[in-house]
Amino acid sequence: MGRLPESPLSLYGGCLCGAVRYTIEVPELQDRPQAEDAMQGGGGSSDDDYPRMPLVSWCHCTSCRVGSGGLVASWLGTPQAWVSFTTQEAKGTTRQQAIRDILLGANVVDQKTTIGVYCHTKGNFRTFCKRCGSSLTFSEEGGETFRGMGPLIDVATGTLDNESLELVRADRHTWWSDGRGWIKDLFRTGDEASLKHEKGTMSKVME
Repeated sequence: MGRLPESPLSLYGGCLCGAVRYTIEVPELQDRPQAEDAMQGGGGSSDDDYPRMPLVSWCHCTSCRVGSGGLVASWLGTPQAWVSFTTQEAKGTTRQQAIRDILLGANVVDQKTTIGVYCHTKGNFRTFCKRCGSSLTFSEEGGETFRGMGPLIDVATGTLDNESLELVRADRHTWWSDGRGWIKDLFRTGDEASLKHEKGTMSKVME
């Protein structure tokens, strides 16, 4: 996948306003389950050809594009057991929330924290920060299981802190057939023709 070291590590992230924070505790390489329905680049069929969790991908489906507001969404797929959330309550206090309560929109989460849950289609849940609007996670009720690690969760890759984001890299595209042609062309051939500005002001072009 990306450049994660083989030793145990923690990935950190959260929403734009900071009301929601999360930690992903990734164990050492040998304890990371293999994704047996996902192939490494170049194909192959032996056990060594299956990538290990977490998986980082681009998603071209319409739901993720519209839900995230980006032309393409990026997700970090990981066992739910590796993820913990800290949320800010209405009174300004923080507390750790049970992952299943968050994903399924339990009343204690919906009423007392800034985490919102949206069910776009039956059994599919998206979470977001109700204060700043940041898209946070995607999960399916029941979820998929890899070798006893429990249900899975997709965490929005773009919400990782900068230091953690440097450790991961998307290495596959999902729902490629749903992608818009010109967007897929950018991935195929790059975007050297577009003007590049250092900041938000467009009066000066970078060389």
